[in-house]
Amino acid sequence: MEDVIELRGHHIDVLAEFYFRRLENEANKSDSIYAPKHETILGRSFLYTEETSKKHTALYELMLGNPDLQIQLVDGADSVCRLCNRLSEPCGSNPSQEEIDQDRDSAEQFGLEFGRLYTVREVLEKIITFHERTGRISPRTEDFKYHPEEAPVY
Repeated sequence: MEDVIELRGHHIDVLAEFYFRRLENEANKSDSIYAPKHETILGRSFLYTEETSKKHTALYELMLGNPDLQIQLVDGADSVCRLCNRLSEPCGSNPSQEEIDQDRDSAEQFGLEFGRLYTVREVLEKIITFHERTGRISPRTEDFKYHPEEAPVY
């Protein structure tokens, strides 16, 4: 396990989606696991192999299960990207300035700073605050809304 999980800004969006889908599953007493099969970055859809999807899911579940684990926001390839079957493609190995700007915008909207160390707990607090303020899961996600009576404290 890495000492510090590095995340791009848009992977905080994905962490938010994992977090709220986990809450939804707990509320519905479901044991299904959210495993993204693709991601859309700047209008381009990236398909993942089943192996990559499982690795990504395991990393997000690791983060959610370890609230004291450290996260650092970075530009370029991060801990999630390094697990991907598409790392050699532009999204991970050499992101465009537009992709970097999108990552920074997501992080800024959550109230997170690049280069700073956070615990998973601190990032989840920012995610919850963003949701309470906007009613949205993340800056990039508008179609899935979660309305808990009370979100658990990590």
